Amino acid sequence: MSLLASAICVPVVLTGCKTVETAFDNDCKAGGAAIGAVVGGVAAGMLLGKGSGKIGTALLGAAVGGLIGQQVGSLLDCQDRQAVDAKTAEAVTSAKDGEKVTWSNPQTGASAVITPQETKTEQRTVALVREKRMAPLPKLELIGETWEAKKAANVRTAPTTDSEIVNGLKVGELFTAVGKVEGSDWIVVGRGKRTVGYVAASLVQKASPTTVVASVPTASVRPAVNLDTVEKDRAVDLDAANTVTQEVTTASTCRTMDVKVTAKDGQTGQQNVKACKGTDGAWEIL
Repeated sequence: MSLLASAICVPVVLTGCKTVETAFDNDCKAGGAAIGAVVGGVAAGMLLGKGSGKIGTALLGAAVGGLIGQQVGSLLDCQDRQAVDAKTAEAVTSAKDGEKVTWSNPQTGASAVITPQETKTEQRTVALVREKRMAPLPKLELIGETWEAKKAANVRTAPTTDSEIVNGLKVGELFTAVGKVEGSDWIVVGRGKRTVGYVAASLVQKASPTTVVASVPTASVRPAVNLDTVEKDRAVDLDAANTVTQEVTTASTCRTMDVKVTAKDGQTGQQNVKACKGTDGAWEIL
């Protein structure tokens, strides 16, 4: 669906949030910012890219009306719209297909039923920022999670063991696993707003939830180290390096949601919402 309402970008969202304002939202802007942050994103919701050709926004608790839209949202007052948005975001991230997630406000008499209808893998084109020294990004299976190194690991320019080493991961070091190279055992490593290289999948693993919560956001960049030769002079200033934006074909998890709303006066409205996982793990409304 097209985004009919405004999405308030919080500072941790680096790219990918577009604002489309309508009079429908103006009365809710002040209260919306207090609701929450990005749903499901790694490293405090960093976005490395966004969907191509459609309006996409990370699922924000502060996205007033951003999920349910004007036609359905206009049946509810400001607070109830925000509550249904939050409940829809909850259903996207945790409810099973066919499972009904209900919400009601005894004070206003308004209610909603949100039902995930289908979860499937879809081919999407996303824009990713990469270091120029990296080989062009191939087709990816999106991951968008915080991972850690099981052992000291080289980060390379291409998904091959004979490619140049441009960075290194220490044991237990966290990074953003942007995606897995389709048909191979290589993971694309993300740092901050860019992808920086490839690491062998056998050397890394998904970080535990407790490790992720306890960790400091991993947006900082460490010097590159050649772990084969332990040459300390191979440090690379990744922040100063040139980058390029590339359109990449990805396999992304997408969900369709059925949202039914009943207003206090008995009027009803129904709408389908589609969300897909982005490169940082945050769900995006399409």
